[in-house]
Amino acid sequence: MKNVTYINAGAGSGKTYRLTETLTQLIKEGKVKPEQVILTTFTTKAANEFKEKAKAFLFDEGLYEEAVQLDHAMIGTVHSVCQRMIGKYWFNLGLSPNMGVMAEEDTTYYISQSLAELPTEAELMQLHSFAREFDLRETDGFRVKSTINYDFWQGHLKSIIDFATNYEIDDFTKSETESLDYIRQFVKGDSNCNFTYEELKAVVDEHEAFLRSKKQSDANDKRIDKLVQARRYLHRLTLGTLKDINSTIGTPKGYGPLADDFSSRMENIWTSKIIYDKQEGYIKLLFNLAKRWKENFAQFKRNKNLLDYNDMEKYMRQLMQNENIASEIALSYRYLFVDEFQDSSPIQVKIFDALSNIMEQSYWVGDYKQAIYSFRGSDIALTKAVVDRVAKKENGCDTDTLDKSWRSLPGIVDVNNAVFEKTFADVLDRNNIHLDQVRKNENSEDSLRYFVAGEKCGVAEHVLKLLSQGAKPNEIAVLARTNATLANVAENLKDWEIPSSREDYSVIASPVYPLVASLLRIVGSSRDALSKATVAILTESDCTTQQIIETKILNDTDVSAKAEDYLADVPLISQLLAIRPRLQQQSVSSLVESMIIELDLYDVIKKVEADSMFGTSCLQTIINVTRIYEDHCIQMNLPATIEGFLAYLENISPVGSGDPNGVQLHTYHSCKGLQWKYVILMSLNTDVSNLKKSVRNETYGVHTIHSNEPSAENPYPEVSVRLTPWVYGTAKNVPDEISGKIENSDGFKRAYRSMLAETNRVLYVGMTRPQDVLILCIDEPNKNATLLQWPKDDGVDTIVENIPKSGDWDVFGTGHLFKDFSLTQSELDNLTPYGKIDETVFMPLNLKTPSFEKHELRYLSPSRIQAKGDVASHHDFEKRIPFAKQPTDMATVGDCIHQIFAGIEEEHPAYKIDMDETIMSYGLRAVLTDKDAITLAWKNLCSFLTEKHGAYIKTYHERPFRLERDGQIIIGSIDLVWQTDEGDILVDFKTCPLGKNVTLNTDSEYYVGWYAGQLNAYEDALKAAGEKVLKRYIYYPVSGVLAEVTSTIETPKP
Repeated sequence: MKNVTYINAGAGSGKTYRLTETLTQLIKEGKVKPEQVILTTFTTKAANEFKEKAKAFLFDEGLYEEAVQLDHAMIGTVHSVCQRMIGKYWFNLGLSPNMGVMAEEDTTYYISQSLAELPTEAELMQLHSFAREFDLRETDGFRVKSTINYDFWQGHLKSIIDFATNYEIDDFTKSETESLDYIRQFVKGDSNCNFTYEELKAVVDEHEAFLRSKKQSDANDKRIDKLVQARRYLHRLTLGTLKDINSTIGTPKGYGPLADDFSSRMENIWTSKIIYDKQEGYIKLLFNLAKRWKENFAQFKRNKNLLDYNDMEKYMRQLMQNENIASEIALSYRYLFVDEFQDSSPIQVKIFDALSNIMEQSYWVGDYKQAIYSFRGSDIALTKAVVDRVAKKENGCDTDTLDKSWRSLPGIVDVNNAVFEKTFADVLDRNNIHLDQVRKNENSEDSLRYFVAGEKCGVAEHVLKLLSQGAKPNEIAVLARTNATLANVAENLKDWEIPSSREDYSVIASPVYPLVASLLRIVGSSRDALSKATVAILTESDCTTQQIIETKILNDTDVSAKAEDYLADVPLISQLLAIRPRLQQQSVSSLVESMIIELDLYDVIKKVEADSMFGTSCLQTIINVTRIYEDHCIQMNLPATIEGFLAYLENISPVGSGDPNGVQLHTYHSCKGLQWKYVILMSLNTDVSNLKKSVRNETYGVHTIHSNEPSAENPYPEVSVRLTPWVYGTAKNVPDEISGKIENSDGFKRAYRSMLAETNRVLYVGMTRPQDVLILCIDEPNKNATLLQWPKDDGVDTIVENIPKSGDWDVFGTGHLFKDFSLTQSELDNLTPYGKIDETVFMPLNLKTPSFEKHELRYLSPSRIQAKGDVASHHDFEKRIPFAKQPTDMATVGDCIHQIFAGIEEEHPAYKIDMDETIMSYGLRAVLTDKDAITLAWKNLCSFLTEKHGAYIKTYHERPFRLERDGQIIIGSIDLVWQTDEGDILVDFKTCPLGKNVTLNTDSEYYVGWYAGQLNAYEDALKAAGEKVLKRYIYYPVSGVLAEVTSTIETPKP
């Protein structure tokens, strides 16, 4: 590491201005050309903003040519910079020049899908047994549900993989050893819970007889039932059986000596070897799965010729370790700028470190006080150690500090100085905390305010007070620790007709998603009763669950009624059923967009989403994701289906963006980098130092362990991953005998200090967002929350213990008075709704985003090429594949039939077994029951092709291709290529059950000739491979029709 200047930039101190000014000055002095600059930022948006500001600076200096040349500078996110370097030196890395890039959404989706498929059946049984034995339940927010969470292990496995990637851990041996050593310390040699079958039987016999001798009661009967149930499993010892037996002992008194001995031994169950053995098995299995998953994922990417974002960083590291390449990079680039250094991941820090050795000068800008993204992979201990190393001022390194606040009014600057000079005193020098005032309070604004929240007078009412005083909604931000709190605020704002925006709120969490998902499933199957019931409940205000159930019972018992008729009279369902046939023939993206517009869901969602503007954003996000999903399917060579889309949407969990003109609702973590005129802080009574909770959160689950704490002398100590599975079921806390040992350990003390340090940084981020007014929402203390517990826990030890009845209040005890902004009773009585929500804001919809249009111009699926051709001939085999039950998704049926066609081989008479498995894997066991008809459909096609064109030399099913044509890249696969001595016969399978009267009708929107454009792409791809195409067919196996389609007539599809 050399020639690094680290710039400590507190919140609002002008870091962007400083970076821009530095770059402009370097260019002006001729020390660097724009194209010799590398600048990394945390987001693409930040990179674009920096580039535009730098251009403006250069224009102001009259450096017009240099401003234009700035477009050639390497300015972007770390990943985009790495990608450009890899694109230049791919041959040195042994990569293909045409490597594709997996979008983050694709990586997320692949991980979620592949994790579930990774364990063997035996391993899955072990994981499920672990979940049952330790009563690991599903949760909904903070609510524990009654169902077992059999997928709990996937979260652990994903965390292990993420940490391994971040810290470049390839071998899990040390991590496994560390994990087992850690839990082994809790095992006591005198904990004897290894009961034999004979011991347990004797206990149960004794205690059952004792209970049956007592007076009959419901409670006693339940104990006896539990013992009877436990007796059945004595031969197979499980923790659940032991706990069930133990739960029957205690009352009534007078039980026998065997039961007493059993109960005494069970008091030590958590420190027994039986618990350790089960944890050991789980830990070993998880690390084994992690190893296999990494290998499988690497192979998957090699097969698909893909890189993900983690690969980019890994290969960038490899480039920097190659002296020849590093020297070549040094010839092209001279200055490195790094923004938000404190948020860098470990591998990114190593990349910047390596780059500093070949740059003339590096400028890293960061702020320890704003390092709040550890959950995203940053390591504040590491980044601080690196900064401490720079501070040693060796090898041309130096530090600088931006010491002025350009953002906030003096009162806000002063109180933040007073508070955080206390809380950061143990880790930072005062000059890295304190900011001097720049702005003047020329309008005598009360910049520090508080209000006491009550049941009838909370955040929404005080926002309304601000609005009545002239503030605009989008000038106000409300910050809270959880999205659940913000959801309540949004509801209350809606009651007062105040628009709002939740920028980081998941679309999946909104009621808009179940509405859209249910409607899409009805498109797939008009018999989907659950989806119909969901739509009715969400959209019909007078519809109750009781009515839904009664209607279903009546429909099921009426022999003349059809399943399709259930709730078909609900207006929205009725409208959907009317357009359903047309929607079914569209691509997923067209289907979703058409459905949303034709059903006028932009108006309907006002009934289901409190924040209708956010609801509108959710709909737009869903539309946009359909296009991303289809591109994902093209790149992954997957069929695009409704169910596939919904699964993809749930896995990537996109967030919506609300009304930009509304009150901005953010969590403390999502507000970093933003600023507003007025900021209201909530959640200040949160108990962030709860020791019992911290023992659970900082010990159990997956954590990284440094062999030594990172330091200036050794910033990169060895790191391992520690897995400690939770085994205490629905208990909130760790048993005292284990908790006490954890609390006294040095490792926990370090983790606890680190956790509190992060809560302090989160509070700093929140308190430094306001420009003009900081408003504290003060909640009355209760048994679970002490007044201002959060800042107290972070080290503000001067806070008073009571809320004043009224008047100004030195909230933090630092000598800075906060004005009482609480509504008086008179003000509360006279509040009126804001009433300025513009209902016309729902249009225009901006349905086509520029980024998507640009992407579609580059990559194209053959199915999107719409052009018309003629039907030269057709043949009707007069044999159909019947459906025993109406399928929910015709595309899935088509995929299944094609998969069967690919697997049928005459020399294997047992093909029917494979067919059964294939049908079952597609979920069509109740639909495709006539397997002979499927076989006949294939034989008919083969006989026809053989008779007309001769026997095949070779057949290709799902033959992949990549074709460059007119600047576009067409990626896809050809369903069937029947290769003969004379040339190729193309066959594409379609699944339209409407029959030849529809598919051969030139006026029909289902006319087979519309597939000519798709066939053209297939023909061009084969010709590019040096092959000759003789004929092109579309085959409808379900209706038994084969049509020869000629080249296209260029006319738009109606």
